[in-house]
Amino acid sequence: MKAWFSTEAPSLGPTGLKRCRDFFAGAKRFMPDGRILYSFAFLILLSGTGKSSDLWQQPRCHLGGRSLSQESIGSGSSQCPMPELEREINKAYDVWKSNPKEKHSIDNLLHALEKAVPRYNCKRKVDKDPVPAWWLADYRSINNWMDFLTSVIDDHYPLALKPFFDFYGTSDGYIAEEMTWQMVRMVKSDPMFILENWEVVRPYQHAFSGIRYILEPADIDAISVMYDQISRTEPHLSSACLDIIRALKGKWS
Repeated sequence: MKAWFSTEAPSLGPTGLKRCRDFFAGAKRFMPDGRILYSFAFLILLSGTGKSSDLWQQPRCHLGGRSLSQESIGSGSSQCPMPELEREINKAYDVWKSNPKEKHSIDNLLHALEKAVPRYNCKRKVDKDPVPAWWLADYRSINNWMDFLTSVIDDHYPLALKPFFDFYGTSDGYIAEEMTWQMVRMVKSDPMFILENWEVVRPYQHAFSGIRYILEPADIDAISVMYDQISRTEPHLSSACLDIIRALKGKWS
């Protein structure tokens, strides 16, 4: 199994070990057929503790060997915008919640959330190095933000794809678990949404490797067959289909 993690990061994510109870509740909800061992293995991968002597030593999530925490979220040299940014995002969330189909409120909230992905110089008391700004937010805020991203993804809003994958690449614990299941739903149930927006998704194709840790090989094969069939009936999407098949099998370019 290809390792996703680097033990260079000394920070426990916002939904790590202390929320294991919530994780198992979620696992039962998402997997009523009882495949809880897959979810447990995924928890170990996403919230393992690096050095056993230090429970705050948290591996940094890698997507296919590349760390989003290094490539996408900044150097940690700017002043941390929290908690002011959290209040800004929550205000935008409340506006969206009052009218969830209004495009302007969706775009405003997506823009605000994108500002929470970089590390800036954000640290909590347990952190040695800067962490993504959103890690400093309240759990209730984080859960609301994830519910929003899930909602707009379910509504097939293309501009939500980049923030979704940026948050996924810097998440851990039950949030990473739930976002991975969101990817499963997209890949299995909404293939055209993924394919028609592949130019946006393609830089994050390594994220699809997470699906391999919660589905059985037969499920991966069935999804691959579906995309192979789409490539035959929709030749203009064949390149994107091939990229997805390779990513699902851990053979991205």
